[in-house]
Amino acid sequence: MDTNVVILSGRLGKDPVERETNSGTVANFSIAVKETKDKTMWVDIAAWKKTAELVMQYLHSGDKVTVQGKLIEQSWDTNDGQKRTKKSVIAYQIEFHDRANKNSNNGGQRETRQVQNTSSAASKDDETDWTKTDDDPWS
Repeated sequence: MDTNVVILSGRLGKDPVERETNSGTVANFSIAVKETKDKTMWVDIAAWKKTAELVMQYLHSGDKVTVQGKLIEQSWDTNDGQKRTKKSVIAYQIEFHDRANKNSNNGGQRETRQVQNTSSAASKDDETDWTKTDDDPWS
């Protein structure tokens, strides 16, 4: 059996962007992931529905997250007829790693919150077509 599960940990490059689509609310953001000691890779993430709402409420530029999801590939033709493709991740579960707050009563320790989309639309076994062009969160 082939499995499509991705787990990435990194920091947001900028605040998430929220959008309403025919399939519901989507929050898009990118995280910086260390590819090698000297190279950083940027990965685009899409969180849907309740997870999107929580992303918009709690995540900001610079925040550290761990994302579990499904790798997808989108393809399209540009106006001049060139074929383009893009790989990104549809998030099923996001773990929020809060920044240490040295002024808090927790002694500067980090707190972690975990958010998992439990709606049937985000189930790993769901056959929803997340790459529909009319709901393309990256267009």
